[in-house]
Amino acid sequence: MVSWAWAPVGGDWTYIANMERLYIENGYNVIPFSTKGEDNVPNQYEDYFVKAYNYKDLNKKKGLNLNFPFYNFYFLNIKDYLAFLPRQR
Repeated sequence: MVSWAWAPVGGDWTYIANMERLYIENGYNVIPFSTKGEDNVPNQYEDYFVKAYNYKDLNKKKGLNLNFPFYNFYFLNIKDYLAFLPRQR
């Protein structure tokens, strides 16, 4: 299950938590995947979470930042993280 934050942060989290509970109640193994954050709910897969960028801070520093275009592509490494997660069939 993929979510931007694996933390109780409002309506999104309510949906994620309810879906996770529903899947578990029906016998599925839920594997979370998200961004790293201090408020994340602890889980055994958090080592696979990716670094989160604070886009609000990036927007404040717009100016001439040659690295800025790369922030939009950092999710390209997600496939490498997902390859290590267990697969359920």
